[in-house]
Amino acid sequence: MTWDAVVIGSGIGGLACAGMLAAKGARVVVLEQAAAPGGYLTSFRRGGFTFDTAVDCVAGLDPDGLLTWLLRALGVDGGLTPIRLDPIRVSRFPGMTIQVDASLPAYIDRLSCRFPSERHGIAAFFRRAGEIYDGVEAMMNSVKTGRAHADAFPAALLRYGHLTYADLLRHDIRGAQLSAILSDRCPLNRRIRALH
Repeated sequence: MTWDAVVIGSGIGGLACAGMLAAKGARVVVLEQAAAPGGYLTSFRRGGFTFDTAVDCVAGLDPDGLLTWLLRALGVDGGLTPIRLDPIRVSRFPGMTIQVDASLPAYIDRLSCRFPSERHGIAAFFRRAGEIYDGVEAMMNSVKTGRAHADAFPAALLRYGHLTYADLLRHDIRGAQLSAILSDRCPLNRRIRALH
């Protein structure tokens, strides 16, 4: 058999690309080295716990979100039910458990109460991270609307794009414990939902 496209990897990007190509009539094959598709959207069980490989909540499932648009374009929007979780997750560290609230302001308040000397740094970090998130979201929405332009690269990505996440944290956060907490897949969007 011959293929119009070969997609390497069945993570969310590969599956979205393959799905869109197939929806347009292309003959597509997806190659994956893992035992199951999904990439970072998969999970595994160990010791009575379920662990997400990486992604445990997804933004873009609100009515006008990018993933809603993608699912609609693929004709499978009725196949998944987005649910809002609160808390989004509970992160367990040695000697400390942190609840990650669905409400970003509530989560910021929770962290500020737990680390009062870092209150200003926490607010500054989330403002900075929010700028980056908004820039990425604007780029993704430009793809959805078909108005993507190379000259419209978000200013926040130009300003912070050369930094590692650790560098970004160091701008505002001083304590190692708080940095570890904020490194555990920190929420930046108020409209985060889980796939169920």
